[in-house]
Amino acid sequence: MSSYGFLDLQSVRLVYRQSGDGPNVVLLHGFPDTLQTWTTCEQALNAHGYRTLNVSLRGYPPSSVATDGDYSIPTLAADVLSLLDNLEVDRAFILGHDWGASIAYALASIAPERCHALITLAVPPLSLFDSSNEERRVRPHNDYLARGAESASLLLADGMREVDTLYELWSPNWLPPHAHIAEVKRALAPPEVARATVDYYRYGLSDAERRQLFVPLNVPALIVYGDDEPAVRQRLFMRSQEAFAKPITLLSLARVGHWPHLEAPERFQSALNAFLIDYLLTDAAKSSL
Repeated sequence: MSSYGFLDLQSVRLVYRQSGDGPNVVLLHGFPDTLQTWTTCEQALNAHGYRTLNVSLRGYPPSSVATDGDYSIPTLAADVLSLLDNLEVDRAFILGHDWGASIAYALASIAPERCHALITLAVPPLSLFDSSNEERRVRPHNDYLARGAESASLLLADGMREVDTLYELWSPNWLPPHAHIAEVKRALAPPEVARATVDYYRYGLSDAERRQLFVPLNVPALIVYGDDEPAVRQRLFMRSQEAFAKPITLLSLARVGHWPHLEAPERFQSALNAFLIDYLLTDAAKSSL
Protein backbone atom coordinates (compact mmCIF):
# COMPACT_ATOMS: atom_id res chain seq x y z
CA MET A 1 0.00 0.00 0.00
CA SER A 2 1.38 3.38 -0.99
CA SER A 3 0.61 6.75 0.52
CA TYR A 4 1.45 10.34 -0.32
CA GLY A 5 3.11 12.81 2.01
CA PHE A 6 4.33 16.36 1.71
CA LEU A 7 7.00 18.61 3.13
CA ASP A 8 6.65 22.39 3.20
CA LEU A 9 9.95 24.16 2.67
CA GLN A 10 10.59 27.88 2.44
CA SER A 11 9.67 28.24 -1.24
CA VAL A 12 8.05 24.96 -2.24
CA ARG A 13 5.83 22.10 -1.17
CA LEU A 14 7.45 18.76 -1.99
CA VAL A 15 5.16 15.79 -2.48
CA TYR A 16 6.41 12.22 -2.29
CA ARG A 17 4.95 8.74 -2.48
CA GLN A 18 6.10 6.14 0.01
CA SER A 19 5.51 2.42 0.05
CA GLY A 20 7.02 -0.78 1.36
CA ASP A 21 9.24 -1.57 4.32
CA GLY A 22 12.98 -2.11 4.60
CA PRO A 23 16.09 -0.21 3.55
CA ASN A 24 15.18 3.17 2.08
CA VAL A 25 15.45 3.89 -1.64
CA VAL A 26 14.85 7.48 -2.80
CA LEU A 27 13.64 7.73 -6.39
CA LEU A 28 14.20 10.94 -8.39
CA HIS A 29 12.72 11.42 -11.85
CA GLY A 30 13.88 13.59 -14.73
CA PHE A 31 12.57 15.62 -17.68
CA PRO A 32 10.21 15.36 -19.46
CA ASP A 33 8.70 12.96 -16.98
CA THR A 34 6.92 12.59 -13.64
CA LEU A 35 7.25 10.49 -10.52
CA GLN A 36 5.01 7.92 -12.26
CA THR A 37 8.07 6.87 -14.28
CA TRP A 38 9.09 4.73 -11.29
CA THR A 39 5.80 2.88 -10.68
CA THR A 40 6.99 -0.51 -11.94
CA CYS A 41 10.36 -0.10 -10.24
CA GLU A 42 8.68 0.89 -6.97
CA GLN A 43 6.53 -2.21 -7.00
CA ALA A 44 9.52 -4.45 -7.70
CA LEU A 45 11.59 -2.86 -4.95
CA ASN A 46 8.76 -3.16 -2.44
CA ALA A 47 8.34 -6.83 -3.35
CA HIS A 48 12.04 -7.38 -2.68
CA GLY A 49 11.90 -5.81 0.78
CA TYR A 50 12.70 -2.12 0.27
CA ARG A 51 10.90 1.04 1.31
CA THR A 52 10.62 3.51 -1.56
CA LEU A 53 10.39 7.28 -1.30
CA ASN A 54 9.37 8.52 -4.76
CA VAL A 55 9.86 12.28 -4.90
CA SER A 56 8.10 14.69 -7.23
CA LEU A 57 10.80 17.27 -7.92
CA ARG A 58 10.08 20.95 -7.23
CA GLY A 59 8.06 22.44 -10.07
CA TYR A 60 6.57 19.09 -11.09
CA PRO A 61 3.02 18.22 -9.97
CA PRO A 62 1.95 17.24 -7.43
CA SER A 63 4.82 19.24 -5.88
CA SER A 64 4.46 22.99 -6.23
CA VAL A 65 6.25 25.52 -8.38
CA ALA A 66 9.03 27.18 -6.39
CA THR A 67 8.00 30.69 -5.37
CA ASP A 68 11.62 31.85 -5.60
CA GLY A 69 12.18 30.23 -9.01
CA ASP A 70 15.25 28.39 -7.72
CA TYR A 71 15.88 25.14 -9.63
CA SER A 72 19.63 24.97 -9.16
CA ILE A 73 21.26 21.60 -8.57
CA PRO A 74 22.48 22.43 -5.02
CA THR A 75 18.93 23.47 -4.08
CA LEU A 76 17.46 20.31 -5.60
CA ALA A 77 19.92 18.23 -3.58
CA ALA A 78 19.05 20.21 -0.46
CA ASP A 79 15.38 19.35 -1.03
CA VAL A 80 16.22 15.65 -0.78
CA LEU A 81 18.28 16.17 2.37
CA SER A 82 15.39 18.07 3.95
CA LEU A 83 13.05 15.23 3.12
CA LEU A 84 15.40 12.66 4.65
CA ASP A 85 15.70 14.82 7.77
CA ASN A 86 11.94 15.21 8.02
CA LEU A 87 11.39 11.46 7.71
CA GLU A 88 14.28 10.73 10.12
CA VAL A 89 16.08 8.67 7.50
CA ASP A 90 19.80 8.58 8.26
CA ARG A 91 20.92 6.95 4.99
CA ALA A 92 19.30 5.83 1.77
CA PHE A 93 20.04 4.45 -1.64
CA ILE A 94 19.59 7.27 -4.15
CA LEU A 95 18.13 6.21 -7.50
CA GLY A 96 17.97 8.98 -10.09
CA HIS A 97 17.20 9.33 -13.79
CA ASP A 98 18.16 12.34 -15.94
CA TRP A 99 17.87 15.40 -13.64
CA GLY A 100 17.38 12.92 -10.82
CA ALA A 101 20.80 11.45 -11.63
CA SER A 102 22.39 14.90 -11.48
CA ILE A 103 20.75 15.46 -8.10
CA ALA A 104 22.06 12.09 -6.90
CA TYR A 105 25.64 13.02 -7.85
CA ALA A 106 25.27 16.39 -6.11
CA LEU A 107 23.87 14.74 -2.99
CA ALA A 108 26.84 12.38 -2.85
CA SER A 109 29.17 15.38 -3.07
CA ILE A 110 27.43 17.40 -0.38
CA ALA A 111 26.44 14.66 2.07
CA PRO A 112 28.03 11.29 1.26
CA GLU A 113 27.27 10.08 4.77
CA ARG A 114 23.54 10.14 3.87
CA CYS A 115 23.96 7.87 0.84
CA HIS A 116 24.35 4.10 1.00
CA ALA A 117 25.03 4.14 -2.74
CA LEU A 118 23.93 5.80 -5.97
CA ILE A 119 22.08 4.25 -8.87
CA THR A 120 22.05 6.69 -11.75
CA LEU A 121 20.52 6.40 -15.19
CA ALA A 122 21.25 8.18 -18.47
CA VAL A 123 23.42 11.05 -17.18
CA PRO A 124 27.18 10.78 -16.50
CA PRO A 125 28.78 12.31 -13.39
CA LEU A 126 28.54 16.09 -13.14
CA SER A 127 32.29 16.60 -13.06
CA LEU A 128 32.63 14.93 -16.46
CA PHE A 129 29.89 16.88 -18.23
CA ASP A 130 30.85 17.82 -21.78
CA SER A 131 29.85 21.24 -23.15
CA SER A 132 31.66 20.74 -26.46
CA ASN A 133 30.22 21.54 -29.87
CA GLU A 134 29.60 17.82 -30.40
CA GLU A 135 27.49 17.65 -27.23
CA ARG A 136 25.54 20.74 -28.26
CA ARG A 137 24.93 19.27 -31.72
CA VAL A 138 23.52 15.95 -30.49
CA ARG A 139 21.75 17.37 -27.41
CA PRO A 140 20.74 20.92 -28.43
CA HIS A 141 17.95 21.03 -25.84
CA ASN A 142 20.51 22.12 -23.24
CA ASP A 143 20.62 25.43 -25.12
CA TYR A 144 17.11 25.96 -26.45
CA LEU A 145 15.37 24.93 -23.22
CA ALA A 146 17.39 27.47 -21.23
CA ARG A 147 15.54 30.53 -22.55
CA GLY A 148 12.85 31.01 -19.94
CA ALA A 149 9.44 32.02 -21.27
CA GLU A 150 10.49 31.31 -24.86
CA SER A 151 11.39 27.73 -23.93
CA ALA A 152 8.15 27.24 -22.01
CA SER A 153 6.18 28.38 -25.06
CA LEU A 154 8.11 25.92 -27.21
CA LEU A 155 7.30 23.09 -24.80
CA LEU A 156 3.59 23.90 -24.90
CA ALA A 157 3.27 24.50 -28.66
CA ASP A 158 1.46 22.17 -31.08
CA GLY A 159 -0.06 19.90 -28.47
CA MET A 160 3.28 19.71 -26.64
CA ARG A 161 4.93 18.14 -29.66
CA GLU A 162 8.34 18.85 -28.09
CA VAL A 163 7.73 16.05 -25.57
CA ASP A 164 7.24 13.57 -28.42
CA THR A 165 10.31 14.95 -30.19
CA LEU A 166 12.55 14.48 -27.16
CA TYR A 167 11.42 10.89 -26.58
CA GLU A 168 11.95 10.08 -30.27
CA LEU A 169 15.40 11.68 -30.32
CA TRP A 170 16.65 10.34 -27.01
CA SER A 171 15.26 6.79 -27.37
CA PRO A 172 15.16 6.05 -31.11
CA ASN A 173 14.43 2.31 -30.74
CA TRP A 174 11.60 2.64 -28.24
CA LEU A 175 7.93 3.50 -28.70
CA PRO A 176 6.74 4.92 -25.38
CA PRO A 177 3.28 3.82 -24.27
CA HIS A 178 0.64 6.37 -25.18
CA ALA A 179 -0.52 6.51 -21.56
CA HIS A 180 2.98 7.48 -20.40
CA ILE A 181 3.32 10.35 -22.86
CA ALA A 182 -0.23 11.50 -22.12
CA GLU A 183 0.52 11.61 -18.38
CA VAL A 184 3.72 13.60 -18.95
CA LYS A 185 1.90 16.12 -21.14
CA ARG A 186 -0.97 16.42 -18.68
CA ALA A 187 1.41 17.08 -15.80
CA LEU A 188 3.56 19.62 -17.66
CA ALA A 189 0.70 21.44 -19.43
CA PRO A 190 -0.03 24.21 -16.89
CA PRO A 191 1.99 27.23 -18.10
CA GLU A 192 3.62 27.78 -14.71
CA VAL A 193 4.72 24.13 -14.62
CA ALA A 194 6.09 24.23 -18.16
CA ARG A 195 8.11 27.30 -17.20
CA ALA A 196 9.39 25.66 -14.01
CA THR A 197 10.52 22.46 -15.74
CA VAL A 198 12.47 24.26 -18.46
CA ASP A 199 13.98 26.67 -15.95
CA TYR A 200 16.07 23.77 -14.65
CA TYR A 201 18.17 24.33 -17.78
CA ARG A 202 18.81 28.00 -16.99
CA TYR A 203 20.95 27.30 -13.97
CA GLY A 204 24.64 26.79 -14.54
CA LEU A 205 27.08 26.13 -11.74
CA SER A 206 29.11 28.90 -10.17
CA ASP A 207 32.82 28.42 -9.54
CA ALA A 208 32.08 27.88 -5.85
CA GLU A 209 29.44 25.26 -6.65
CA ARG A 210 31.82 23.48 -9.00
CA ARG A 211 34.42 23.30 -6.25
CA GLN A 212 31.78 21.88 -3.92
CA LEU A 213 30.31 19.35 -6.36
CA PHE A 214 33.27 18.34 -8.51
CA VAL A 215 34.99 16.23 -5.87
CA PRO A 216 35.68 12.47 -5.93
CA LEU A 217 32.43 10.81 -4.87
CA ASN A 218 33.05 8.60 -1.86
CA VAL A 219 30.11 6.25 -2.37
CA PRO A 220 29.58 3.09 -4.43
CA ALA A 221 27.49 3.45 -7.57
CA LEU A 222 25.70 1.60 -10.32
CA ILE A 223 25.63 3.75 -13.46
CA VAL A 224 23.29 2.59 -16.22
CA TYR A 225 23.05 3.86 -19.78
CA GLY A 226 21.86 2.65 -23.15
CA ASP A 227 24.02 2.13 -26.20
CA ASP A 228 21.59 4.28 -28.20
CA GLU A 229 23.08 7.28 -26.39
CA PRO A 230 25.24 9.43 -28.70
CA ALA A 231 28.95 8.64 -28.89
CA VAL A 232 29.98 11.78 -26.99
CA ARG A 233 27.83 10.68 -24.06
CA GLN A 234 29.01 7.09 -24.18
CA ARG A 235 32.61 8.25 -23.91
CA LEU A 236 31.72 10.13 -20.74
CA PHE A 237 29.95 7.14 -19.23
CA MET A 238 33.03 5.00 -19.87
CA ARG A 239 35.08 7.51 -17.87
CA SER A 240 32.69 7.48 -14.90
CA GLN A 241 35.14 5.82 -12.53
CA GLU A 242 37.28 8.98 -12.72
CA ALA A 243 34.58 10.81 -10.74
CA PHE A 244 34.51 8.30 -7.86
CA ALA A 245 36.81 7.47 -4.99
CA LYS A 246 35.11 4.08 -4.61
CA PRO A 247 34.65 1.36 -7.22
CA ILE A 248 31.58 1.64 -9.40
CA THR A 249 29.59 -0.72 -11.60
CA LEU A 250 28.97 0.50 -15.14
CA LEU A 251 26.20 -1.12 -17.18
CA SER A 252 25.45 -0.48 -20.85
CA LEU A 253 22.17 -1.88 -22.18
CA ALA A 254 21.88 -2.79 -25.86
CA ARG A 255 19.23 -1.07 -28.00
CA VAL A 256 18.28 1.18 -25.11
CA GLY A 257 18.21 4.96 -25.09
CA HIS A 258 17.54 7.55 -22.42
CA TRP A 259 14.95 5.66 -20.33
CA PRO A 260 16.62 2.32 -19.38
CA HIS A 261 14.13 1.60 -16.59
CA LEU A 262 11.21 1.87 -19.03
CA GLU A 263 12.80 0.52 -22.20
CA ALA A 264 14.36 -2.57 -20.61
CA PRO A 265 12.63 -2.90 -17.22
CA GLU A 266 13.51 -6.53 -16.61
CA ARG A 267 17.20 -6.10 -17.45
CA PHE A 268 17.39 -2.91 -15.39
CA GLN A 269 15.56 -4.34 -12.40
CA SER A 270 17.72 -7.47 -12.39
CA ALA A 271 20.88 -5.35 -12.32
CA LEU A 272 19.43 -3.08 -9.63
CA ASN A 273 18.41 -5.99 -7.40
CA ALA A 274 21.85 -7.60 -7.70
CA PHE A 275 23.61 -4.32 -6.91
CA LEU A 276 21.47 -3.62 -3.84
CA ILE A 277 21.85 -7.15 -2.49
CA ASP A 278 25.61 -7.11 -3.02
CA TYR A 279 25.87 -3.78 -1.19
CA LEU A 280 23.75 -4.95 1.74
CA LEU A 281 25.65 -8.24 2.08
CA THR A 282 28.99 -6.43 1.94
CA ASP A 283 27.83 -3.84 4.46
CA ALA A 284 26.56 -6.56 6.79
CA ALA A 285 29.89 -8.39 6.54
CA LYS A 286 31.77 -5.19 7.41
CA SER A 287 29.47 -4.55 10.39
CA SER A 288 30.17 -8.02 11.78
CA LEU A 289 33.94 -7.49 11.85
